[in-house]
Amino acid sequence: MSVILRRLFKDRGITLTIFCLAGILLIWLYVAFFPLILEQAENLRGLMESLPTGLLRAFGIENLDIFNIEGFLTYKHYSMMVPLMLIFLMASLAGSGLSGEVERGTIEISLACPVSRLSIYFGLYFGGLVMLIIFTICAVLPIFPLAGIYNTAVVSNYHFLVGVMSLFFGWAVFSLSMLVSAVNSEQRRTYMVFGGIIFVMYILDLISALVGSVSWMKYLSFFYYYNPNYILLNNSIPAIAILIFAASAIVFTVAGAVYFRSRDIAI
Repeated sequence: MSVILRRLFKDRGITLTIFCLAGILLIWLYVAFFPLILEQAENLRGLMESLPTGLLRAFGIENLDIFNIEGFLTYKHYSMMVPLMLIFLMASLAGSGLSGEVERGTIEISLACPVSRLSIYFGLYFGGLVMLIIFTICAVLPIFPLAGIYNTAVVSNYHFLVGVMSLFFGWAVFSLSMLVSAVNSEQRRTYMVFGGIIFVMYILDLISALVGSVSWMKYLSFFYYYNPNYILLNNSIPAIAILIFAASAIVFTVAGAVYFRSRDIAI
């Protein structure tokens, strides 16, 4: 398994580095840009108040004060860019690690080693989780040194809680992408199927926020449970979010491992 982990970091290390640098640069940009937002606070507040409540709810910014650094980062970074980058990074790791290797024919190198298919699967899986942790640290924790540099007061507990929720969200997303990758033999098909599932989840969450009669649809979407705004308002992570993400991750992981162990792979 250690060989698989080293190979994963060798093959995907550049991708991880790019995503980590993007996370750091984005949060740096937002913190540096925040004083300009404060200068336009009155105009922006009037604009926010003129928007329909349903639209604000659809984009997760209902009752959100974007004129403090936590609210601004919730709106610009934690609710939008962090989950988006997590989805792309996790899909990239899973797609290239299983279905990508089957498509390229390089999976035979791993299968020729004296290790089981489950060892191959979980080697890639745990490597992906390590990369998830590294990216989350880079996307969230730079707020603390940046706040000192730009003399901005921050609520430390909020950012730590968002980091924890991002880890659980990323875990569920990565487990789903590993399942899709284990089922498919083409990297492109993996991205299409996984992307389609994520897109449907997003649409369900959006429609449920705009149309009250189908509000039950939100419970079928990861995006409903990933809610930095809730953490900001309540100073806690909703227990149901942790439960849904953890349960989904476990189910997807087991299903993916079982299927990968028993599937036919042409060598």
